[in-house]
Amino acid sequence: MSDVNYTIEMALKHAQTTKKVFIADDAVDSTAQIFTDFFPNKSAVVIADVNTFPAAGKKVYDVLCAASVSVKEPFVFDQKYLSADYHAVEQLTQFLKTNQAVPIAVGSGTINDVVKLASYQCGRSYICVPTAASVDGYTAFGASISKDGFKQTFFCPAPPVIIADLTVLSHAPVVMNAAGYADLLAKNPAGADWILADALQIEPIDNLAWNYVQSSLPEWTANPHRVVQGDKSVLFKQVEGLMMSGLAMQRTNSSRPASGADHQFSHLWDDEKHTFNNKPIFHGFKVAVGSLASVALYDRLLNQTVPQLRSAFQNFKEQWPEFDIILAEIGNEFKDPTVLNMTIQQSREKYISKEDLEKRINTFIDNFPDIQKSLKQHLLTVEDYKKKLQIVQAPSHPEDIGISLARLHHSYRKAWMIRKRFTILDMVYQAGLWSDCVDGLFRPGGFWYFKN
Repeated sequence: MSDVNYTIEMALKHAQTTKKVFIADDAVDSTAQIFTDFFPNKSAVVIADVNTFPAAGKKVYDVLCAASVSVKEPFVFDQKYLSADYHAVEQLTQFLKTNQAVPIAVGSGTINDVVKLASYQCGRSYICVPTAASVDGYTAFGASISKDGFKQTFFCPAPPVIIADLTVLSHAPVVMNAAGYADLLAKNPAGADWILADALQIEPIDNLAWNYVQSSLPEWTANPHRVVQGDKSVLFKQVEGLMMSGLAMQRTNSSRPASGADHQFSHLWDDEKHTFNNKPIFHGFKVAVGSLASVALYDRLLNQTVPQLRSAFQNFKEQWPEFDIILAEIGNEFKDPTVLNMTIQQSREKYISKEDLEKRINTFIDNFPDIQKSLKQHLLTVEDYKKKLQIVQAPSHPEDIGISLARLHHSYRKAWMIRKRFTILDMVYQAGLWSDCVDGLFRPGGFWYFKN
């Protein structure tokens, strides 16, 4: 199986920091050669946790030792369920400041984000060795880290090298590769959010970044049943998709190409420190529920007619609140001071005047037939989306991750508040469709009605 295909090779030519993506059977065997090619005369240190060190970290260490690469004793986080929080970053930063070794992050999303930020704070690059096809953050700009109770993206570059061993990935727990599949599938509604933002001249689509993710997405997500089987050829495609999503984020210095309302639900539940059965929930599983919630909302929006849109907005525009009203609602919803202040900042940045609101929504209504057509062509149906999640054994109902329907209903509102990025949540709110589209999902006949 090829180490990298043409798609990634072309994307790497435009990447800011990542210069090599090596995907192959037993790719870890080449770690020493790749390390010396990129970091000649440097020492290395393996960074892992108690789960990922036996999965691949020890082999990486042994390969480096066998090739006589200068290598320090591995740094292994001893938490069984390591969290991507700033405490872990500080712990690793303190260790890295005692040496000049190049970190080799062996793990999944949490390890990668922690090492990415700690390495940047210490002024050095690192190598990433994924142990599961579980996230798109391996090649992404920035690290998603919780600090003071608020999940945020910290500035830091992606690694110059990623070594993805298909043998390791095929032996990863099924749930981790399922989480990666769900994270990749979420690019479908994330793309729809970008189509909306582009149509309303809020955030234009970068065509190259768009094609990195969307052109091959149907192919990358075509075989969820084979992901469960650990099929290497399908995992290759999944890893390719996740890497390309990260490279798209590198190109734009933004998570917009790969993240929309789907991730806002996940970030909200991160901020609320939500766990299930006293265990943290995989990022991709929170995104699975968030993305299904987003697709279901699109289904409601796209079944509107132009007369319905005009009527709803005519009634709503006169009620457009001053920001102080929204500020009071935010204050009632968020009690943690850090989360409260960050939410106020994000909501304030996206607030618009009544005059600008009217221009925006009239543009939306005037162009709705074309927007509706584009979105329907782009989006999976909500039932197809749910079926794919079920096949890959990812959550397809909020209660699968311990979120009640009542809490999900409330989460739509809170998720809308926490980020300035324009998404389907902003669209239905600003168009005066919240009751019909969001609340309607939970009424008889709605997708989230209790019988679902």
